[in-house]
Amino acid sequence: MALATNQYESVGIITPEYNCCVQKVIEEVQPYLNKYGINYIIGNETEIRAVVEYSPEWILYFRAGVKTGTPPPTLMSIDGHTFYFRNLEIPVIYYLDDALFMANNFAPYKIMLNCDVVVVATDALRDWLVEEKKYTKPVHTIKTHMALSVFDGMSPSAYLADRAEFNILFTSQGRIGATLLAQIMEIMNEQKEKYEDVRLIVVSHEVASMRSIINKYRNIKKRYYEFMPLLEFYQLVNLSNLIISPGQKEDLAYMIPEEWQQIWLDAKSCLKYNLAGASHIPIISSPLREYKLAIKQGETGYIAETAEEFVYYIDLLHDDRELGAKIGQAARDDVETNWDIGVRVKEWVDMYRKYQV
Repeated sequence: MALATNQYESVGIITPEYNCCVQKVIEEVQPYLNKYGINYIIGNETEIRAVVEYSPEWILYFRAGVKTGTPPPTLMSIDGHTFYFRNLEIPVIYYLDDALFMANNFAPYKIMLNCDVVVVATDALRDWLVEEKKYTKPVHTIKTHMALSVFDGMSPSAYLADRAEFNILFTSQGRIGATLLAQIMEIMNEQKEKYEDVRLIVVSHEVASMRSIINKYRNIKKRYYEFMPLLEFYQLVNLSNLIISPGQKEDLAYMIPEEWQQIWLDAKSCLKYNLAGASHIPIISSPLREYKLAIKQGETGYIAETAEEFVYYIDLLHDDRELGAKIGQAARDDVETNWDIGVRVKEWVDMYRKYQV
């Protein structure tokens, strides 16, 4: 569709709340949308009046209905809005970037049933909808992105004043990865002199729990951070030498029923690989589905099955910094080619216009 320079299409985005996920997926995209003549407005799912008054040409439900404890009347209202917009011949799209189908008695899935199109962040989420739930409407996979211009344009950070140490970044949603991380720390803890220049950086919104799990390994220096604003997190990534991404089903027992644990892990986007590539550093990951697809073993990162394999690759990269730099540059080249935000915005715009009434 050819657009005049002063002509704009509009998207109304309805979200459960403004958080880091909204910022990551939507706010970073905004500067690139002008290229395609698209504006947007964001409204909360509890109050969509501003979105309605904006008279958008599309509606995007972003993770609607997933916030824990959302009152049933609110969930019913969200579902009712889909009919309102569709009666106005406004296409309604639902986007989900995590395995949150089961939230609030499967409210997200029930909302999807009344939408025109579903967009998910991984093939695992798409497969669950199509194969398990026999979802018959269009389902698109649009994978995670990396806003390299934002990442590269960060100001210096004061988080880590000492760059001489070998900083290993472990970032987790809750306690995902804690089981394997403890095993890795136990092995490294027995070799105090070898790892005297190593610092483990832990970022988690359950940092107290993470501290209780690994603080006993006293021979490894550690720092702990709660989740932080996105740009500050990028600064911390940029001060790291290596990212590790362990993950096992056992980590999820405290929050997810067993039948959902594998789909949850499979559905995780390979964001940490993108972060490593943006920062020109290697990553070592468990064989999670998206990471196995993204990482070229020994070229752009490493896949490790066990704690022993993690430590083997940590040692390899710790002892050979030139190898780490080579792998980090290869990962950066891959992210620039295949994961840059410009690639993803083009996919979003093509998808929108495909279903335009």
